[in-house]
Amino acid sequence: MRFKTYCYLLFISFSVLCGCRNNNSAYSIIAQADSLDAIGTLYADTFQLRYVISNSNNSLKTKAYYYLARNYGVSKQDDKAMQAYLRATDYNHNHDNTLQGRIYSNIAYICGLYGDNDLSVKYFTKAEEQYSL
Repeated sequence: MRFKTYCYLLFISFSVLCGCRNNNSAYSIIAQADSLDAIGTLYADTFQLRYVISNSNNSLKTKAYYYLARNYGVSKQDDKAMQAYLRATDYNHNHDNTLQGRIYSNIAYICGLYGDNDLSVKYFTKAEEQYSL
C-alpha cells in the first residue's frame, strides 16, 4: 500500500512540474514551441511533445510530430525523424500549407542525405507547391 501511494504522489509531482495537469497545457506546449521556432530555437522537451501527441486534436498533433521529428533530426536519428514527419502529414487535416511545406522540405533533406536524389527532388517540388498555395 505504501509503494502505491509513493508512486501516485511521484506521478502527481511529476505532472505538476511538467505542466501536464490540464487540457490547455497541450495548447501552451505548442505555443511555446512555435514561439521558440520563430526565433530560431528548437523546443527540445520531447516528453511534453509526446504528451501533446497522446492528448490533443489533429492540428496540435501535426505540430507536435513536426517538432519531435526536428529533435530526432538534430540528434541524428533520421529514421525516427522520417517516421515522425510522415505521421505529421497524416494528421495535417487543417491543410496548414506552410507547415506542410516545412515537413516536405525536411523529408527531402533526409532523402538527399541518403542519396535518394529522385525522391528528394519529388519532396522539394511538393514543398514548393505548398509554399505557393
